[in-house]
Amino acid sequence: QKPILLHGHERSITQIKYNREGDLIFSCAKDSQPNVWYSLNGERLGSFKGHNGAVWNIDVNWDTTKVLTGSADNSCRVWDCETGKQLTLLETATAVRTCGFSFSGRYLMYTTDKTMGRPCEVHIFDVNNLRSGEPEIVIPISSSKITAAVWGPYEEYIIAGHENGEIAHYDVKGIYNVSPTVKTLLPNWDLPPVLWSLCDSPFEPLGSCDLKYLTWKTVFLVAMATASRVSEIHALSIDSQHMRFEKNGIRLLPNLNFLAKTQRLGKPWDPLFVPEFNTYATEARDQLLCPCRALRMYVKRTKTLRNRETALFVTYKQNYHQRASKDSISRWIVSLIRYCVETKGINLTSVRAHDTRRLSTSWALFNGASTEEIVKAAHWANESTFTSFYMRDVPSQEARFARLSILGTLKANQHKKKD
Repeated sequence: QKPILLHGHERSITQIKYNREGDLIFSCAKDSQPNVWYSLNGERLGSFKGHNGAVWNIDVNWDTTKVLTGSADNSCRVWDCETGKQLTLLETATAVRTCGFSFSGRYLMYTTDKTMGRPCEVHIFDVNNLRSGEPEIVIPISSSKITAAVWGPYEEYIIAGHENGEIAHYDVKGIYNVSPTVKTLLPNWDLPPVLWSLCDSPFEPLGSCDLKYLTWKTVFLVAMATASRVSEIHALSIDSQHMRFEKNGIRLLPNLNFLAKTQRLGKPWDPLFVPEFNTYATEARDQLLCPCRALRMYVKRTKTLRNRETALFVTYKQNYHQRASKDSISRWIVSLIRYCVETKGINLTSVRAHDTRRLSTSWALFNGASTEEIVKAAHWANESTFTSFYMRDVPSQEARFARLSILGTLKANQHKKKD
């Protein structure tokens, strides 16, 4: 097979990295502009502009939402992968030689050069606390400078290669004492403002808005209405065996070869039900949040773009409409949340696609759905498994969950404002 040539750097390459899914390639060079490419056809998606010197190192976190670069301009920078926007600038005393995210993406590390009378150092930061500019741990290196470094398993140590040929490993387990893990019950963003944003431009009108925003909105509303995992949404299909249009909504069945973690052997898979909101909408804007309406329009507008692709969600890049990866679906959900919240002047430190499941079920419970109803609406063994939810094959109960998680949220928010 003929190799694909990627033309985008003016000077010699310093590093190339694939993301976890393998659909994107990240490259940096002795010029000042790192790039990101499609691995399938070599098309350049964009560049990360801001460095003023050679970029020695580049890395991407596990869900492909953030990119990390280290440069000879005495800086390490964190970028938004989707937009190319610089999120954080970490200034250093000397050039940054290596950098990398930990496996979970919670921490990042970089190493600096030994020069100008300053020692080589390893700096480790909590990604959720970058604003402070203060590292969690700094490890001074007395021997020759580090020229390569990677995280070891379980984020317990860093393996480093030195200029003199030595390979060392540095224990960083103490970071968990400095910055212990704190689990929050709910995400750091609020659902009602996001839902209201989906009723306006650029997400409306559905028939003429940019395909990117239609895709984001449809994925988000399906995730909220069904509380499905990203992997489950990724397994949905438009063929007649997996999608059925009904009077009161749309029934979706994941690919028959797909098995969720919670599915029991020998137990048939119950389809997801995405209901129409016609019966429940009390205001005109309510209908703009109908997941069934968004899904119908999405299927209609992508029909001529698919060729033979039967996956429900496809990439929206012009002339490049292939099955969307799980990472892409995660990025779309995160990008929509960030767009809706940050356009209101609120900066988010951390957003996960998983947040939709936590919020949809919490709001449904808050707005009147009983624990028994939620358990019944899901593939659960018991109530303690409050992590993943599915719509069941009883229309009235199916619609109730979606209605309470989306419309119920807005009504509760409206009453709160009046009070």
